Amino acid sequence: MQENNQGFSQKLMYTLTALLLLGFGTASFVPHAAAATSSSGTGLLIPLYSSPGSSWNTIVQYKQANPSVPVTVIVNANNGPGAKWSSSYDTWIVTLRNAGINVLGYVYTSYGARSASSVETDIAAWKSMYWVSGIFLDNMANAPGYQSYYSSLTSYAHSLGLGTVVGNAGCDVPTSYFGTVDVVLIYENPGLPTMATLANYTAGGVKSEFAVVSYSVPSITQAEVNLIGNYASYLYVTDMVTPQLYTALPSYYPTLVSDVASFLSTTSGLSVQSVDMSGNPTSGIFATVTSGGNLVYEGYTPFTFMGTTGAQYTVTVSNHQSEVFSHWQDGATGASKAVTLSQATVLTASFATVYTLTISSVTSSGAALTGLRTIVYSQGTQLAKGFTPMVYLGSPGYVYQVCVQNYQNDVFSHWSSGSISSCITVTLSQNLQLTAVYNT
Repeated sequence: MQENNQGFSQKLMYTLTALLLLGFGTASFVPHAAAATSSSGTGLLIPLYSSPGSSWNTIVQYKQANPSVPVTVIVNANNGPGAKWSSSYDTWIVTLRNAGINVLGYVYTSYGARSASSVETDIAAWKSMYWVSGIFLDNMANAPGYQSYYSSLTSYAHSLGLGTVVGNAGCDVPTSYFGTVDVVLIYENPGLPTMATLANYTAGGVKSEFAVVSYSVPSITQAEVNLIGNYASYLYVTDMVTPQLYTALPSYYPTLVSDVASFLSTTSGLSVQSVDMSGNPTSGIFATVTSGGNLVYEGYTPFTFMGTTGAQYTVTVSNHQSEVFSHWQDGATGASKAVTLSQATVLTASFATVYTLTISSVTSSGAALTGLRTIVYSQGTQLAKGFTPMVYLGSPGYVYQVCVQNYQNDVFSHWSSGSISSCITVTLSQNLQLTAVYNT
């Protein structure tokens, strides 16, 4: 990304000021060249906690060989920016940025216990001393109560011109934390996350908000990269183990880069969204994507699944509480929809909101009584008939008339609401239970 003249002047001022404050009376300052803009889509998020050296060089080499793969690294000078400017870190951060790699400066937050002013001091130090493009907030809280803490830190970083703030919760967080940082690292654990875990942790958010880091993983496959890539925009997998997790790259780093490149180049987006009967967007509808009878994705609308171009997939949506599937945008009424991906594709499922109207019958002593004929009308038209207990799915705001009949010695007495007419009129605004009381 090109820096404008004003931005470059500010950078020069910040750096010179930092050098003077840190005790450098004079310094040889070389203007930083512009970095390439990262491409969109799933990319690598690499915790680069080693000192500048061979791992840094390897990352640059593979980025140059695979320019389509977005790469973001997290640098950690000394549990943060460190007390003194390092020419080695500065040189290598410039090298990374010039290769088109985003660089985040590491700052710890102690799960919200560290003072915001101390965190902001570290953020400002990263900005003034090095050419970082964002901030990595480690030890992010996952319990309610710290949302404003992280929102404020993110706003502060953005005010300094730092574009990306990643918060490392390392686990599931309440949806109220989504948006408090630009990206939430929702999984940092040994082994790979399951599809169910990813679907659960990302529910209520969008792919661009999430990152996944797995360690102690002895090998990696294309299918495993694809799985994570469908739920997170940032991923990293390593065979390193504690306590040296991020001091070197995984032995299969070339394969990891290649698999991410393949994921980006051989897939097409299959977006699934849900709307109400008026066409207004809705969310939270559970859906599955299968291919050849195998489950390849599950999640909640809206989402985009990256499928193999040319392959056939079947999307199946489920009803949710009062939201009942009606039809797809093309008019198809089956809840499962088959599609062959030849390009980016959007499927829209329309859902009608319905409430349950449950009609039951009891004796005057309150004992359950079944088998009483029941008829449901609306505007004089018979809609359904059956026997108690009976359930009818109705539309919100509609007026219905429910009538029950006598049978042999079972004679209608009254409704539980007190009405003595065997036909009762109701307007559905929620799920409704009607109970007819009979003398037997």
